[in-house]
Amino acid sequence: MARFSPHARGDLSRLKRHKTGEMNGLELDYYNALELRRLAGEFTHVFFEQITLKLAPDLRYTPDFAVYDAAGLLSFHETKGFFTDDAKVKIKMAAQIFQMHTFYLARKVRGAWDVEEV
Repeated sequence: MARFSPHARGDLSRLKRHKTGEMNGLELDYYNALELRRLAGEFTHVFFEQITLKLAPDLRYTPDFAVYDAAGLLSFHETKGFFTDDAKVKIKMAAQIFQMHTFYLARKVRGAWDVEEV
C-alpha cells in the first residue's frame, strides 16, 4: 500500500506544531550561520523569538531572529521553508511600519542560504 505524507492526505493534525521558544531544524541551521557571523564580529547579539511587534490592535508578528550588528543597529531575520499568505502580509507590514529596522527573509536553496531584504 502506498504511503502518503500528511500534507498529501490533508491530515494536518499529525504534523508537528511549532513550539514557542524552540527552534525547528531550519531555524537551528540559520542560527548556526548567524552565530558564525557573530563570532567573526559582524554581529554582537542574536536572539531567537525574543521580540514581538504589534502591527495592529489584534495583529502581532514575532520574527525568528532579532540581530544587533556591530554598529548597534537592530535587524530582524525570518526563516521559512514555504510561505503562507498571512506570513507574507505580516513581514511586509512589519517592514513598512518599522522602517528604522531592516527585515530579511532567509531561505535555503540547494544547501545555501538565500537572504533577501524585505
